[in-house]
Amino acid sequence: KQFHHLVRIVPGQGRIIWPENDINLKQTMAMGCWSEQELVGEQGHWQAKKLTTDASEWEVLLDGEKVGEVKWSLVGEHNMHNGLMAIAAARHVGVAPADAANALGSFINARRRLELRGEANGVTVY
Repeated sequence: KQFHHLVRIVPGQGRIIWPENDINLKQTMAMGCWSEQELVGEQGHWQAKKLTTDASEWEVLLDGEKVGEVKWSLVGEHNMHNGLMAIAAARHVGVAPADAANALGSFINARRRLELRGEANGVTVY
């Protein structure tokens, strides 16, 4: 209920960017939304295609077309999806997706959040 209130107060010129596979968000959005929506995910306008197994490098696709590539220090598909939504939000305010993708390459994560501690015998410790 509270999240739906947040959705309802997004200004008319705002945009709600959300992952199309999130069942809870799908139910919330079905309760009513007056702002533009943009979906992220396999069936959405935006997709991310992993280039490395740890998702530290990935392509940005908009309606199936490559519009950028991200190479950053973050790992994990959750970070990749968050980055993709940030690129979609940046595009909404006039930033080209390729420029937003390049800018993510210089993003510095909060300390102690998946911070590389070291490597030993082929094992990476975060």
